[in-house]
Amino acid sequence: MKKTLLIASLLLLSMINFACTGADGQDGQDGADGQDGADGQDGDVYIAITWVGEIAFVFSDPNIPNIIFNEQFYLTEPGTYSFVYQSWDYSEWTGTYTLTIEEGEPGTPGEPGTPGEPGEPGSIMQDGADGADGQDGADGQDGADGRDWCITLGLWSTGPVLYDWPCVNNAARTISESQSYITEYTKFTNSGIIDDNSNQGVLMDFRLLDNMIDNQSENDDPDLVTRHGSLGKFSYKISYKRIN
Repeated sequence: MKKTLLIASLLLLSMINFACTGADGQDGQDGADGQDGADGQDGDVYIAITWVGEIAFVFSDPNIPNIIFNEQFYLTEPGTYSFVYQSWDYSEWTGTYTLTIEEGEPGTPGEPGTPGEPGEPGSIMQDGADGADGQDGADGQDGADGRDWCITLGLWSTGPVLYDWPCVNNAARTISESQSYITEYTKFTNSGIIDDNSNQGVLMDFRLLDNMIDNQSENDDPDLVTRHGSLGKFSYKISYKRIN
């Protein structure tokens, strides 16, 4: 009998203890992950044509208009293009050039949020405290934009030359002070030919199309001269040869 009363008493105390125990605190919410930074925008590439005297030319780049002006820049696309021209001394040159762009830098990933703290267990006659919320992760930084590049193709009597530099406020430098231009212009003026056309619009001469090489010829033609240039992520390539 005593044993039965003892068991009943313990069971009753357990029930009272359970009934009087406070609720466990709620776990804190996890912090939100930071947003990834946006990728930087790709830079553009512009091309201009320059020459002295009177020329005839044709280009496969559809972004170069049929009438061009000396050192006027035109927005183009990365790719490989063919060209052919006749210089003021009637020498003819053909080739291809390849332009790339400077891609924007990728954005950095956002930081992960920290997890919330667990709630405290309830005790007798008292609820447990809620856990602290986790902190949100920091957002990632946006990537830097790629620079715009301005390319000038000099159609000289000694063969084409590509000049490249980053554009500054979409206005590139001119090449009139470069040694190759000075040499070309001195050669032209010493020829005695009057310069009537260097600063006027020139129409593409599609009769030269028969002399234009295609984009694949550079892989098979041992007569082609090839030059490369690069700075950072930007690069170019030009291959050419004289055809008369």
